Amino acid sequence: MKYTVNGFSQEALVSLGLDMRDAGVLRWFIDFQATGFMKRIEHDGKIFFWVLYDKVLEELPIAGNNKYTIRRIFDKYVEVGLMEKHVEKKDGSYSTFRLVEEVYSKLVSSTTEGRVNMVGGCDKNVTPGCDKNARTKNSSSILNSSSNNIPLVKREPKNEYEKVEKEYLLNYEKLYEHHKVQTDKPIVNWNKTRGMLKQLFLTVDSKIIITALKRATQDDFCLETGYSLDVILSKAVLNRLINSKNTENVEERERTCPICGSHDIGPIGCRTCHYDFCTPPDEWKKMLEE
Repeated sequence: MKYTVNGFSQEALVSLGLDMRDAGVLRWFIDFQATGFMKRIEHDGKIFFWVLYDKVLEELPIAGNNKYTIRRIFDKYVEVGLMEKHVEKKDGSYSTFRLVEEVYSKLVSSTTEGRVNMVGGCDKNVTPGCDKNARTKNSSSILNSSSNNIPLVKREPKNEYEKVEKEYLLNYEKLYEHHKVQTDKPIVNWNKTRGMLKQLFLTVDSKIIITALKRATQDDFCLETGYSLDVILSKAVLNRLINSKNTENVEERERTCPICGSHDIGPIGCRTCHYDFCTPPDEWKKMLEE
């Protein structure tokens, strides 16, 4: 059986009763959310993301024939406990969703018993700072990967991979201490993230990735998804963490909301009507009418 589908554990998808179409739409949601351009709504202290069903259908016509099909898919996510739904009824009515971390983590973590991973070792063909004599270890090797069984967080990294992984683990520990994440140990498919790093190291220096990991500790989306390493290393999220410019210039440029005329302007949009500056005003008004 193929282990992953669209980056999710096939075994976990099946256990939730999700199929290929469900996995495809879920991937769209994760990728779009990672861009930072998805409209956010805060409700009961939680961040929800606005989903425009017509927009999903426009980008994924293979997912269904009409927007009601897309709506049923998102309702299915809610039914199986993968997402929570909130209908925002201010300046219109629109559906917003958020991932349930405990359930989502099962889709992106390794669940196969005895699955070999590369943490603490590496593919002998990998060149960027990796020990070619290293051997693959079991799923806990990132925490105790040395001949003396010393945890990575308490020793010097042996290669570029371990430098990134140590930074991630130290950051995760601090987040746990401040109650930003719920489990004392991160749930990570280390084999997958080592493979992602292998590709990233072809074009990105480890120091830049480490800086992105630090920025991710203050990023709403990264925290909302449980400070997941494979989410942070995904191209869309990593690119945003590395290259996004300071938003102060946006606030200077947009002092008056073109939708409601409010002067209560935040870094990315209007705090009064929730208009975001990434969407043209005419398109925003059209979406509200729908």
